Amino acid sequence: MSNTANMPMPRYRAAIMQESEKVWLDWCEGLYSTDGSGDTYAGIEGVGIVDFEIEEGSLGGGWYEKNIVDDKLIGLTVYYETPDPDSTGYFAARYRVHWMGENPAWGKWETDDRGGGAGNDRDQIDMVEITIAPCE
Repeated sequence: MSNTANMPMPRYRAAIMQESEKVWLDWCEGLYSTDGSGDTYAGIEGVGIVDFEIEEGSLGGGWYEKNIVDDKLIGLTVYYETPDPDSTGYFAARYRVHWMGENPAWGKWETDDRGGGAGNDRDQIDMVEITIAPCE
C-alpha cells in the first residue's frame, strides 16, 4: 500500500548571507532542487545557512524546528504527518544535514523526531536533504 510516487514531497529552502544581505535560495522538492542543477539538497556546499523554511502544508500535518544560534543554523528536526494513512499507509520524514567546521560531514539519516533531530548542534549547516519514506 505504501508508495512514495503518489505522495507530495516536502518543499523546503535555505537562506544564506550575500554581501551582508539574507538571500533565499531556490526551493527543493524532496531530493530535487527546482533550479535545474540536479542537486539533492538545499544550500550551497561550504556556505553556511542562516535561515531555513519548509513550505506550509508540505509536511502533511507535520512540523519542523530549526536550531539557530548567532544567525547560524546548527540543527533541524522534521516530523511528517501522513494526511490519509488509511489509503496510503504511514510515512515519515527522512532527512539529514551536512555541517561545516573542523570535521565537515553529512550526518546520519534521521526519521521524524525519533533521534532528536539532525546536526551536531555546534557547527553551522551548509546543506539539507529531506524526503519522505514509508514508516518501518
